[in-house]
Amino acid sequence: MEKELIEEMRGIIHSYYPRGVPVDDPAYFDSDEARRLEAMRLRAVKNDHDWNRLLEALRAASPDCRIEDWTHLATDKDASYRCRVEMPPGESLHAVVACVSILVPFYLVYSSQVRRLQDRFAPPEVRYELTDEEAGYGQVVTSNIEAIFGYSPMPPDIGMQPVSDVAVGNVEIGKATLYDCLFTDDRW
Repeated sequence: MEKELIEEMRGIIHSYYPRGVPVDDPAYFDSDEARRLEAMRLRAVKNDHDWNRLLEALRAASPDCRIEDWTHLATDKDASYRCRVEMPPGESLHAVVACVSILVPFYLVYSSQVRRLQDRFAPPEVRYELTDEEAGYGQVVTSNIEAIFGYSPMPPDIGMQPVSDVAVGNVEIGKATLYDCLFTDDRW
């Protein structure tokens, strides 16, 4: 079952990302695949009612958090809506991040923590398994996504599977994953 799902996801990705073409090649954005992805992005930008309902639901359910819409659909960046639920201030920048795909009925939730060092910030720590501290916020996010969109979570053992013949965002051919293609390559 898992293997079939991975192959199905790769097939969908091949409908939206040209095989064997680097992102910096002009042929990339001239391809039928890139045009299909752009059409999906534009449709998602126009039809963002459910996304806005989700943001409002998260704001109402998490008044102690800052809810930031990080969606980059109109900039040829991502294949998902994305928001950051910034947890109450502490010694680090700490968020539960949600991505809702515009290509498949799946979502991704992960945590991002950037620790403050003396005079700078450390590189972000991204975790796909939420800590006890993050779990309550994660439950609010996932229950609202499932209620509003009816989508399922894409677990890391599936999402981290390679899609070796496409490039996406800042990820070269041979290094892309299902997560990169179906959500975003910019996870922090």
